[in-house]
Amino acid sequence: MMRTLLAIGLSVMVFSGCLVVQEPYPAVAPGVWRGVLKLDASGRAPALLAGQTDDVEMHYGDIRSGELPFLFEVIYDSDSSFHIEIINGP
Repeated sequence: MMRTLLAIGLSVMVFSGCLVVQEPYPAVAPGVWRGVLKLDASGRAPALLAGQTDDVEMHYGDIRSGELPFLFEVIYDSDSSFHIEIINGP
């Protein structure tokens, strides 16, 4: 069992050195990426909708572990120019 794991580990290390990126991008590679905004409870201002009063309770604990995940897509317009489209939700 130990020899098998050792052989697999060595094989992975040897073959991982064979991977070469043919044409690296000058910035982020194109495609869909996942981003996370770190939220700070102390810097948050209350948000009110039209017609609401300020008795709306907002609890920082309602936000999962202080992070706001989102997806975004990097799209290259030319070899040196790209833009980012934000996709709502994880």
